[in-house]
Amino acid sequence: MKGLTILNAQCGSCGETIGESKFCLHCGKSQYCTACETKFESNEKFCGKCGTKRGGPTNNVVDEKNLDVQVSPQQSVQSHQQKKSFDMKKIPWFIWVIGVGAIIFIVYTFSDDGPITPEKAIENFFVAVEKKDMKDAQKYIHPYSEDLIDFTEMPFDLSIKVLHYDEVEIEEDEAYVTAIVNMSSKAMDESFTEEMYIELEKMQNKWIIYDIY
Repeated sequence: MKGLTILNAQCGSCGETIGESKFCLHCGKSQYCTACETKFESNEKFCGKCGTKRGGPTNNVVDEKNLDVQVSPQQSVQSHQQKKSFDMKKIPWFIWVIGVGAIIFIVYTFSDDGPITPEKAIENFFVAVEKKDMKDAQKYIHPYSEDLIDFTEMPFDLSIKVLHYDEVEIEEDEAYVTAIVNMSSKAMDESFTEEMYIELEKMQNKWIIYDIY
């Protein structure tokens, strides 16, 4: 009779026949306390002996999964860093070519090595002449036109100002500029305005003067 009683045992939660199973095959409820193994007689939510919450196989599976995926804080940080790290080797070669080409273009175009307009070259040249800075003035003249610079008869307080440009004509790598320039010296008590014709050539992306008359 005891064996028959066991075979006909019912789940205290849903009332279905469960036999000798520790968990109901229908609702999944545990028939025994997982802590002290006291049998649940009805639909109790907690064990009457030890107070442990009644569970089922689903809870155990979740706990096991959580246990399997537990990682230390150090492993978590390393994993995060690995996700954030960027493998430079995976960048296609043509992206590198485009990137390097863009950098060279920007540096070449906007570099301070030389003026990018004829007017700026003329103004920089006159500033260097005012300061009697031979080295700086040579940056803005053609190598074959160094005779344009002669400081020997120049007043020490010479002031040169470009008042305006009447004409700026650019033909590929050559430029023809008509500038109205004022030159003055307080020491010599002189001041005069003159129309100058200036020819420039573009070399290595910068304009340089090769004749003034």
